[in-house]
Amino acid sequence: MEKNEGDIIPEGKQEKKEKSENKERKGKEEKRGKKEKEEKNKLRILCLHGYQQSGPVFRTKIGSVRKFCSKLAEFIFITAPHKIADEEYGWWFSQPDGVEESQDTHRKAELEETLKLISETFRSCSPIHGILAFSQGAALGGILCALQEQGKLDFSFKFSILVAGYISRSQPSNREIFDILASKQVNIYYYNQQTGYYSIYYSATRLLV
Repeated sequence: MEKNEGDIIPEGKQEKKEKSENKERKGKEEKRGKKEKEEKNKLRILCLHGYQQSGPVFRTKIGSVRKFCSKLAEFIFITAPHKIADEEYGWWFSQPDGVEESQDTHRKAELEETLKLISETFRSCSPIHGILAFSQGAALGGILCALQEQGKLDFSFKFSILVAGYISRSQPSNREIFDILASKQVNIYYYNQQTGYYSIYYSATRLLV
């Protein structure tokens, strides 16, 4: 089949077209490589919600934080295993009727179920570099920090950010958790003289160098 003159691309134009296509392809590959590098270098942070919340609710509440940190971090949300009511969950209850009080001891069986869920999450979503936690989730975060320092966890993390938390009366003890957090992090906390408990307003912990 003979080619018409209109089908023939002059040599100079063909070379120019190939250079343009190569440049475009190289640009796309560089852009893809940059994006993959950014994703690889992102911090992966496990988020622990407060009492009477859930993973999806906490995700919505910190939407502005997620947006601000979108190039630096990926946030992983889970829901506590103990149901309170519709769309409301807790990491443990202090009483059989589900009442949660910051000054009360958490119940051992419920905490063990919570720790099992977190351990499974660390395995299935590895790597997880740190924890961001709020309220009862921050109380749990303090327990996780203490247990890690004592070598009692089957997973590890490098930092924690605990917001509006408190220190539960539990094993490890209130005093042990406070001493560990106080030595490892930047804190804003207060001591309630009436109850004798430490409450964390904000803390940022670096556990591993």
